[in-house]
Amino acid sequence: MKDIFESGKVNYILRMYLPRWDFDRVIKDVVTYCQETGTEHVMLFTDAQMIVWNQLTIEEARIEAANIARAIDYLDSYGIKVGINSSYNQIPSLADHSKHNPQYKNWVVLADGTEEKRTPCLLDPALKEYLNEFYRILASTKAEYIYIDDDHRYVFTGFHNTWGCMCPLHLAEFSKLTGKKWERAALQKALFSDAGVRRQWIKMLGDSLNVLAEIIGNAVHSVDPEKKVGVMVPCLHQAVTSDYDLLKTARLFQKEGKFLMRPCIGPYTDQDRQQIIPGLFYMEMVSHIAHGLSEFTPEIEMAPFTRLYKSMEVVRLHIAQGIINGMPNPAISACGYMGNSPDLEPEIAKMLKRERPYFESLLRIAPKHGTKKGIGLKFSMTSAVDIPENYPAVSDYYLPHFVLHDFLCNGGFCVTYDDSDVTFLAGGTAYSMSDEELRDLLTKNLILDAAAAKALISRGYASQIGCNVSEFTDIAGGEYFVSESFCGKFANTYGPCRHAGGISKLTEIDPSAEIISWIVDNDQTPVSPAIIWYENSLGGKISVLHYTINPITADTRHLLSYQKQTIFRNMLRRMSPASMPLTVLEPSCFAVQYFDDGSTVFAAVVNTSYDIAHEIIVEFTDSSADISNGQYLNEDGSLQPFTEIAEPLETLRWKIRKDLSIFHYFAMIFPKKSH
Repeated sequence: MKDIFESGKVNYILRMYLPRWDFDRVIKDVVTYCQETGTEHVMLFTDAQMIVWNQLTIEEARIEAANIARAIDYLDSYGIKVGINSSYNQIPSLADHSKHNPQYKNWVVLADGTEEKRTPCLLDPALKEYLNEFYRILASTKAEYIYIDDDHRYVFTGFHNTWGCMCPLHLAEFSKLTGKKWERAALQKALFSDAGVRRQWIKMLGDSLNVLAEIIGNAVHSVDPEKKVGVMVPCLHQAVTSDYDLLKTARLFQKEGKFLMRPCIGPYTDQDRQQIIPGLFYMEMVSHIAHGLSEFTPEIEMAPFTRLYKSMEVVRLHIAQGIINGMPNPAISACGYMGNSPDLEPEIAKMLKRERPYFESLLRIAPKHGTKKGIGLKFSMTSAVDIPENYPAVSDYYLPHFVLHDFLCNGGFCVTYDDSDVTFLAGGTAYSMSDEELRDLLTKNLILDAAAAKALISRGYASQIGCNVSEFTDIAGGEYFVSESFCGKFANTYGPCRHAGGISKLTEIDPSAEIISWIVDNDQTPVSPAIIWYENSLGGKISVLHYTINPITADTRHLLSYQKQTIFRNMLRRMSPASMPLTVLEPSCFAVQYFDDGSTVFAAVVNTSYDIAHEIIVEFTDSSADISNGQYLNEDGSLQPFTEIAEPLETLRWKIRKDLSIFHYFAMIFPKKSH
């Protein structure tokens, strides 16, 4: 199968619903938008989400397919290519769908017994028939590709603590699989108390999704064997609860050729600015999994209400992040999915036209894959299957990486999924790792949250992490920072100690370990170490934290503080300064990215504060980077000498004089010194 998008350039994609009821006017606006912005690709939705039923009937599908086919012919005369964004399992309409889609006899049932008639049970036999016919209809158009939206999942997971679907069909299928008769209440209890039952259930959910994926792929390719079928990747940190394998899913949709994938972007608005930087991890994780195997069209959502909800600065940041992750084909939802013209947001076309020189230049200097530096993060998409611990909520089994990125990236630290001298293990990923992998990490530099520490203890490595971990039953009033070597000027100060996500008690502390901070009660009496430092017999430098990086913690003030920032900077200096290759010292509210391929360094900083920074002081740790001969990427797309705006202060410290507003992406490149 041929590639869809031209390589070596930034390919804007307009993503929208083209209304049947206003086709002639809106299609002309689409052409105008494309001509103004240099857009050569349009991705059309099969339905006007939010104002229609959640699933088209077959007759409605034929009507929408004819509308798309008409658009393909019209846009082709202007050199504009068209793909399809399809969905079959959406839930925005709260209506009872049993009359609109009467072929279904089985609907989703939640953990509390509520029957959700917004979408059918994924095991209903009628759904298989529907998908086979629906995707044959879409494949009959001349669209270049068909994307399967990220509703290809158990969309009600997490609702009322539901894990998948508790309808009679699922109960019957699981009873058949396990050889035991299951009722809803008993199964719900077992999922959170029996790891063996939970493991079988997760795998059954994954198998059911794989069956549907294969039906969809076969349906499309029975009509057009050369049509690409793309994966709109769901939020991967949640997808682990249904044994989701991205590459397997992509291959079921499309049995040969390079994949087509759309990573999500995190929050669709920038109202909660704290989520913007951590939301970028979805692109980074998908790139880590599928680099070189897929074309990517990262979603660029526009809200679309007013710029109060989504600023052009954040849209620019999102497009830039796609580019540096090897995804230069942004799928831009300029006007939502309800049939509006792409000029609904008047600023989007202006911004795309204005910023194209910048984006094209960024693509030319974009870092090589696999060269990112920083604190190393690990994840396993089988972690929910492998965790033996019993937690009370399905969300406790998600990957904690959104919150982990919130803590570290908003704290000003570089992170990477590539190799690193320092690893931060959080959540249940350690249960999925081999003993060889764990022993290797324990000989190096390792930071553990409480959940990861428990995992290593259960695997027999308590003596190598310097403590045990038990349930915390005391009063937690705050965190008292005591170590002068780690806490610096913040020694003998206090910070919040929130129960968000749960805290644990560090016990049986090795006498050689250093206590960095304590949990104190409401009388300021120390009750348990909060953070410890330990150098083990294998030569490893280990830090254990008393808190769990919970996957859905919204309030991370106990993690994002000047005290924690200082502790982690000093910790990384002891472990490996290379894991902190670039730090914005003043002001400290900057996210940082750093890549080094051995000949060139690519670095970028992003202000996360509402306060405009007129100058910043940065510190490099790599003395082989030739900072004085570096360049920065100007807003007009030109590369300018770094020393034009920067001056050296002392060894490896520089002052940069440039106005940097919130979320403005500022990129630099530096050659490496010849030896």
